[in-house]
Amino acid sequence: MREVELICDDVLLLRRGKLVERGSPVDLLKRFGRKTLDDVFLDVARGQNGEAA
Repeated sequence: MREVELICDDVLLLRRGKLVERGSPVDLLKRFGRKTLDDVFLDVARGQNGEAA
């Protein structure tokens, strides 16, 4: 996920085939209150959204 943070402008996160989050790496980190996209990915996999974090 570190490479995603470094090279991507837009990130799409899917859960069970449905789009659940979208944004720049910086926006996703801020929205979830996390330091890495690995942690954001784990939150999404657990069914937590950015507003709840």
